[in-house]
Amino acid sequence: MHMESETEETYRLRNIADTTVEQLSMSSPPSLTNVSGTSTPNPGGSSEQGRGKNETVPRALTERMDTSLRNSSSSSPGKRPTPVVEALRPHGAKKPALHISPGVSVLSNEANGSGLLWRAQSPSDPPAINPFKKLPLELLALIFQLGTRDNPATFPTLVAQVTRYWRETALSRKSLWTYINWSGADPEVKASRWLERSASIDNPMHSAPIYISLAIEEGFEPDVAQIQYVINFLKPEIHRWGSFRIHVDREPLEAALELCDTAAPLLHSLSIGCSDSEGIEDQFVLFDDLTPSLRTLRLFKVPVVWTGPLLNNLTELHLVDLEDGFGPSVEELISILEASPRLKSLGLDNAGICVRSASDFNPKMLHMSHLEHIQMTRLDRDMYVWFARYMKAPRVHTYVCSEFEETVAEIDMSANCPVPNLQKLVAIHAQINTPLVRDLLKLVKASEMQCYYCSVEDGVLEELVWGPGKRRCPNLTKLKLFRCNGFSVEVLKRVVSSRQPNGNESATLPLMRPPAVLRTTEILGSTVPVSAADLQWFQDHNVAWIDETTMDGSCCHDQCDNRPAP
Repeated sequence: MHMESETEETYRLRNIADTTVEQLSMSSPPSLTNVSGTSTPNPGGSSEQGRGKNETVPRALTERMDTSLRNSSSSSPGKRPTPVVEALRPHGAKKPALHISPGVSVLSNEANGSGLLWRAQSPSDPPAINPFKKLPLELLALIFQLGTRDNPATFPTLVAQVTRYWRETALSRKSLWTYINWSGADPEVKASRWLERSASIDNPMHSAPIYISLAIEEGFEPDVAQIQYVINFLKPEIHRWGSFRIHVDREPLEAALELCDTAAPLLHSLSIGCSDSEGIEDQFVLFDDLTPSLRTLRLFKVPVVWTGPLLNNLTELHLVDLEDGFGPSVEELISILEASPRLKSLGLDNAGICVRSASDFNPKMLHMSHLEHIQMTRLDRDMYVWFARYMKAPRVHTYVCSEFEETVAEIDMSANCPVPNLQKLVAIHAQINTPLVRDLLKLVKASEMQCYYCSVEDGVLEELVWGPGKRRCPNLTKLKLFRCNGFSVEVLKRVVSSRQPNGNESATLPLMRPPAVLRTTEILGSTVPVSAADLQWFQDHNVAWIDETTMDGSCCHDQCDNRPAP
């Protein structure tokens, strides 16, 4: 589910939440006793007794709200179970700070240090007032909205079953009921109900945009007939589709895309993926090329017509695993980039880009002044040459690449570096040699280097040793080698020791010490032999070394968060 970033109004309401809940926690519930029957001081009063330093209710309200429902069994036939909500879990606490149900509240020892169970003296006494009833409506709605971000498919239903006040609040907020998927016991009934709750009957223009997800990962594995039924069911609301994500098998996917032939004026995010081993070869014209709000486009094994307005004014574009020749041509790709001057993220991973000859490349410079993240992996060598020669992206802070040596072979770092302000460098399946690194390390702002399945020569790490005549990559703070080989333990130790707070042990001048400290070093899944003494040395110097025999079978996709996902 795509949510807007927090505004100043959200920040203001968070501050109100802290103040309000702190005041509520100090209010006195009526006539309370502990479970043993003895009188005890009110834990929420002004007395300091029982109010330890671990009381974190206000912060937990806005940052760690962990809500679940428990239905207590009832011995009386036909009697409705009592809903119980666990909320306000303090950071690191095993128990919630406050359990709320009609008539019972629990203040655990993480909240006030007392560890007492509080309840009304007798069934005839009035129960303690639910403190959430004192919260302003807009604040409670904000809490619900924040909870929905992490669990959009079920959270609104959960909170709507707690109390009448919570239900009225949840139902009054159309934006809580906008995530539409097709899973569960009766997905059509649920989808109908959520579409109704997110709509405005009086003024359809005030209906909330909906966020649709039809994916195998959520248990949706349709055949052709079922996917056609689902798309036709949702199509009457296409005027308020805010995002659409579909990731299914090839035949159902083709059937679904054929039905996406109507304008979607509010669609801002589109993600299409094929789960079969072979992707789609037909090019589709989606939404009649009428998607004026589209800003994010992710295509996984799915080609489209590359010259249409669907690819204009994007801020995020990812093309992954397209069949050879079914991706855009170089000329089409350049046109797409020129039509999206505010593009922030570009991912090209085995994108099927057709490079016929050197004449395909536009000799003029392409300036991408807003681009921040680039991934170029498993591409034709000429694509790296074009990137090195003809693109300028001064804001790029993260660059993910493979065929690394091809990328940099054409770059003159002192003249036209395409990414002069690079901070994070990620190499996947690359042969990294010493001359290459000597050029790369001229990127003085680079603070993080990650290598996955790479061959790293000893000379490469030698270039990272800080000392006289070797002051490359001065701001390096993180080094990660995942299933990399070719280096020796002794050279790695010299890199680590030279970039500790005191710098190289042989250095006598402050200039010889690194401006930045290498704070994180991770060597994961390497087959390089290492002794017990070396392991102890690494542990003492804050180096995480996990060899091949202790790895859990993780792969590059598990460990590297820079590859585009369907």
